[in-house]
Amino acid sequence: MTTSIYNQNTGHLITSLMNVNEHKNGWKVFLTEYVEYFNIRAANLMVLEKATFIPKFHEEGGVITSDADAKDYIDNYLYRDPMIAKMMSNPGDKFWFLHDLCTVEEFWQTPLYLEWDIKQDIRDGAAVNIFEEQGNVCILLITRSHSQPLFEREKDAQIFDFFTPIIRNAIFNSIELQKNVNDQVRSKSMVELFRMPVAVYTEFGDLWAVNKSMTHLIESNQQLQLIDNTLNLIDTDKNNEFRRGVFDVLHGYEDTIKVTQYGELTLVCISLETENTESTFQGVMVYVLNQTLNQVMNPKLLQDLFLLTPKESDTCLELLKGLVPKQIAAQREVAESTVRENIKNIYKKTQCKNQISLINLLSSIPVV
Repeated sequence: MTTSIYNQNTGHLITSLMNVNEHKNGWKVFLTEYVEYFNIRAANLMVLEKATFIPKFHEEGGVITSDADAKDYIDNYLYRDPMIAKMMSNPGDKFWFLHDLCTVEEFWQTPLYLEWDIKQDIRDGAAVNIFEEQGNVCILLITRSHSQPLFEREKDAQIFDFFTPIIRNAIFNSIELQKNVNDQVRSKSMVELFRMPVAVYTEFGDLWAVNKSMTHLIESNQQLQLIDNTLNLIDTDKNNEFRRGVFDVLHGYEDTIKVTQYGELTLVCISLETENTESTFQGVMVYVLNQTLNQVMNPKLLQDLFLLTPKESDTCLELLKGLVPKQIAAQREVAESTVRENIKNIYKKTQCKNQISLINLLSSIPVV
């Protein structure tokens, strides 16, 4: 009698996958259980822009890569990873194993293995192209460590492939839910409260909303364009810097703010998250500053309106420009804790809960 490869643990994993959209950390919980079920080192689920390899979504389970190492991999190794390259050129829902591309011994001589994988304790890998849609590709990349056995196609392929269509349906549901969540912060009217041009991205890197000021800027400024439902700078290098900034802020690889300077435009990405009893929204708000706005904001007016000290009003303007406390402290040659104390006092005096609400307040103040 042939022993079935499916068991009660398989059913539990399917149930976990069905529940990924029920709570904020659903994907992380599932991928952690996926790693345990398959005795693998780590599982990385990602959505990449196919033309540029720029990540738009990423979750992982198992061994968690540090923020610094994750950024290093994205910047220097992602486009050199043979499994990723294979997934980009081979759509379909079947797993490819490293030994389908070359012998494991040959891979162990490559710069990717010698410079990256050894440091991360990665011995073997496999991946599947889950779907391609609108210029994006969704990939599940799994790895095993030096203490774990190598992958075997005859033994592993069937059960790995079994989960692929279920994962595809779940992530489609996640994307759709992010488009349709109905809570106060996601109300599209929210972006119209801003005087400056504003756009909001979902956690999957989709442009969700723009205000009228942003629409006008796109129509009147040749440096910024809306292509395939994504903001793009016409300069390729600056555009990649901006798009990576959106991803970095979404997934915490940088500070909660990322700034791209291009000509007269300053694009500021800032993390945006809210949670209520029905749903959680995570995303990035992008707002655009120009030299005119920087020049007209009067620090004395802020002092009069909110009883701020001169230092506190200066801090407001620096936050508006996209500087983080560490950068402000470095410019002033003071401790970062001093700047954070200033910010705490600013929030109290302006009755703002966070930097998003402070930016909203500052951008709404009439020019006098």
